[in-house]
Amino acid sequence: VESYEGIANRQSRLAQVESNDPSVGVATAFNRFYRDTGLFGVYAAADEANAGTSFKKVAEAIKASASVSAEELTRAKNQAKMEYLSSVDFTCGLRNDIGSQLLLTNARAEASAVAAAIDAVTAADVERAATGALASDVSVAAVGAVANVPRYGTASKLFA
Repeated sequence: VESYEGIANRQSRLAQVESNDPSVGVATAFNRFYRDTGLFGVYAAADEANAGTSFKKVAEAIKASASVSAEELTRAKNQAKMEYLSSVDFTCGLRNDIGSQLLLTNARAEASAVAAAIDAVTAADVERAATGALASDVSVAAVGAVANVPRYGTASKLFA
């Protein structure tokens, strides 16, 4: 039986923060790709008292993700392929994939070509993408008891 620590070491850095730190209630990354740009973000939730601490820990995990080990890259590629192949296994997911590919690239790639493209991603590619995303201006939106959420100036410096 594998220890919890061994399992946590196979998670993304953001997932490790979420699972190892009780101050972080939820932390999930998302991204949306468009033809000429994209959006990367994190949805996080914490109780009022821990909002500032949670924000800082999530920011640290995101910044640290700009550099990945070979093991992390392999895990991420395997996870991406599994999620992609699972999503196109049903008619609705396949239709969404075809539509998205046509909108983004004016072409459609077979699942094997998508898997090969994922396999071709290098650590340098990840670093280049992360560095570009982190160089962009940060947007912060907060709902609820926000007294402990860092103000914009402080929040943006956490990603610099």
